[in-house]
Order: sequence, then structure tokens, then C-alpha cells
Amino acid sequence: MVFYESIRLKILYTTILIALTSIVYYALHQYDNFDVWLGTWQVKTAGILGSLMMIYIWLEGSVVFDEMMQVVTIKSWFSKILPAKQIHYPEIKAVVLKRFGYIDEDGHETNEGYFHLQLNNGKTVLVMVFKHKDSIENARKRLIKHTKLHVQAD
Repeated sequence: MVFYESIRLKILYTTILIALTSIVYYALHQYDNFDVWLGTWQVKTAGILGSLMMIYIWLEGSVVFDEMMQVVTIKSWFSKILPAKQIHYPEIKAVVLKRFGYIDEDGHETNEGYFHLQLNNGKTVLVMVFKHKDSIENARKRLIKHTKLHVQAD
């Protein structure tokens, strides 16, 4: 069973980055010597950092619960450069789900579900985060159905 990051968050972050870039471009374009600004090291550095942020946003992350090999593989954003983290089932005590939900002053409801691996040595490893109520429940049901690990909800 494989879990992927939310595409909605990637689209949101990309939209915010493009909007901020457009605002800065418009503000700089109002000056008479706009062409001189484009050649400065600050603008080039900002362009490189923006490109790196876009790459960071769109890199894939996933979590694989492999029942046959009895291992959980966590591939985070830089897994093509750095090795993926593997945790074997005998090291895992339980999968713990911590849910947080609240309503702010404007009436917006926020739900967050954090799935952790509780290890036998007392440490915990964050596996995945879901931001929607239905996604949290669907992931919990799929984990219970798919894996033999104990899924504990706090």
C-alpha cells in the first residue's frame, strides 16, 4: 500500500509562489531603470531560489507498507539524492494516529491527522500527514485493512 502527498497542497504552494513572483515583477517594472534591475545579482539569486522552491514543492514523497518484505519505506522529498528510510516490522510497536481539529474565529474548520510509527525503543517516526477529515479516515481504514501492524488512534 502506497500513500502519496496531497496534490492540492502542491498546487496551492505553486499558485502562491507564482502570485508573489508576479507582484514583485509588477513592482519592479514600475521603475524607469527596470532593465538594469534584471542584471543585478539580487534578481538572479531570487530567480534561482524561486526555481529551487518550485522543484522542492513538486518532488514526490511516499510511504510504502510492504507486507511481503515486512518493511515500511519512507521516501521523502530528496529520496533521489538521499536514501529512503526503511523500518522493519519487528522494530515497530504500533502505528499511532493523532488527530487535531479546531475551528478558528472566522469559522474555518481545520482537521489534521498525523500518522507516526511507534518503535519498540520508545522513539516515534512521523510517517504521513493528512489535512482533510475524509483523507484521515480513509488512510486509517486502508491501514487497518492492509497491514498487520496495530493501528492505534489517540
